[in-house]
Amino acid sequence: MTDDDVLDDVSKQTPEEQDLLLHLAALPREAEPAHDLWPGIWSGIGARLAPEAPAVPAKPRRRLLLQVAAALLLFTGGVLVGRQWPERAQPPARPARDLLAPAVEVQRTGTEYVAALRTLAERQGNPAAQAQGREAALSALYGAAHELVRLSPNDARVHQILRTVSTTRSVRTVRF
Repeated sequence: MTDDDVLDDVSKQTPEEQDLLLHLAALPREAEPAHDLWPGIWSGIGARLAPEAPAVPAKPRRRLLLQVAAALLLFTGGVLVGRQWPERAQPPARPARDLLAPAVEVQRTGTEYVAALRTLAERQGNPAAQAQGREAALSALYGAAHELVRLSPNDARVHQILRTVSTTRSVRTVRF
């Protein structure tokens, strides 16, 4: 039943209802409010909801407070322990001879490496042993070149040595 049907069926209505319906029909179908009604609606809804539904439940709030307190306690304990910790004595200064010890070790092992290669070259009897010795020598050279690059990363010559050794290791010679 539409509004027009209600107005047309006047025989079933009292004169007061008819008058009311005529006044209602004369009103505009849509109207904009004079001001924004939402703040008033929100304050009415919020006043009823505020006591019943807190913004943050009590358990998570309590857990958050406990976590913050534990973090502060841990930080403070660490600071206090750090202040009470005895100062470590600085190790005595090394003599210059100790500072050169790694370089001396590199020189010694390098000399042994060259001597081992000389011994390998002098053994003419077993080609399989020589091939295995060459492979081991190239692997040792590659490891040394790699460590040299770590020691001097900005030296182009060192990078060239590593590239050369890498290329030599990857090339396999096949004999027929």
